[in-house]
Amino acid sequence: MKHTFVHTLLCAIMAASTAVFINEAPGVQAAAAATAAGGRYCYAWDFINTSGGDATGLRLTLAGVSQIDAVYGGAANPFGAADATSGFNAATNSYALNFSSGTAFSGDTIQTGLCTASASLSLSSASWTASGQTVGDPPRYLGIHFNWQTPGHLRVELTNPLAVTATLSALNVLQPEQPLSLDDLNATVAAQLPLVTEAISVPVDLPPQGMYAIDLLFSPTEQRTVDQALVVDASLSPQDNPDNSVHLVAQTLGQVRKVNLPLTVR
Repeated sequence: MKHTFVHTLLCAIMAASTAVFINEAPGVQAAAAATAAGGRYCYAWDFINTSGGDATGLRLTLAGVSQIDAVYGGAANPFGAADATSGFNAATNSYALNFSSGTAFSGDTIQTGLCTASASLSLSSASWTASGQTVGDPPRYLGIHFNWQTPGHLRVELTNPLAVTATLSALNVLQPEQPLSLDDLNATVAAQLPLVTEAISVPVDLPPQGMYAIDLLFSPTEQRTVDQALVVDASLSPQDNPDNSVHLVAQTLGQVRKVNLPLTVR
């Protein structure tokens, strides 16, 4: 049985001390917004190389993803583009995303990311490699599901797919003025975005396969004609090796009104 923790944010004018004000979304057409983001859903991870040595490759197996629209190969990814062994495996319903051209030095933090039409993304396996062979402690990872139940109701579900208990130390929902490009989907940019809600105030321990969910309820709930970006920023640390943490920044585009928090200071 999954352990589920639910936090609900009511995006409505309730009282002066807790009010979240709803305005019209900026005039970004849906198709243009999706193009700017590189896909309707974009995900980026920061991995720390705790393998005990330099890694010349990274292998990721993505669960439930059949097609990728874009892969991050910028300066924070020393491997650059995914290699020719990457692709979808229909038999296992998984996508291999492999990198083998570059070096992640011991202790380095690297970033990888992708955009896809899939609202759910989790890694079923991850490993560092050297000379094509798996080495050291593997990267840890965090699963996410953007569950748009209605145009006015988004449930964000974070899962711990690891075999050990892990601590969810941060979970913030943010809202940029414009959809972020994959190059900008990182911790530095996320730290500058307007805060919609800080979903947890104290760390939350998630057992293996445990889940933490936050409900975002937008009012009024009628479907809009423009898309608005929402960004989730989360950090997870496994209890067997807290130094081998993972930082996830993920973006969804939804037909909701823009949330303004004029009193929020970050």
